Amino acid sequence: MMSRYPDPHARLACALAGLVQGEIIESRQTPWASATFAGARHHYVLRVQHPNHHGLDRLYEREFDLPGHILADIVLSGKDNGTTGGIFTVEALTVEDARP
Repeated sequence: MMSRYPDPHARLACALAGLVQGEIIESRQTPWASATFAGARHHYVLRVQHPNHHGLDRLYEREFDLPGHILADIVLSGKDNGTTGGIFTVEALTVEDARP
């Protein structure tokens, strides 16, 4: 089933890049469904130029504007800190909001 709302993958990518003032160097989404929900799993790899990456701290407590979708889960699943910044991996799960 195709959503009638804007793509949550692109919106979440923009929000994450803005949070850390970095760039998305890899992203992909995979459709996901359960018996009662439809949505997608999202994978992002971000490059951050500055070692200050506090935008990713407590990522699960942040709110993201994803019209028509609910962010069911988000986690910082990997990090590789370098002297000039770092590479961070974020995984997320969104589901379509069934409310009208």
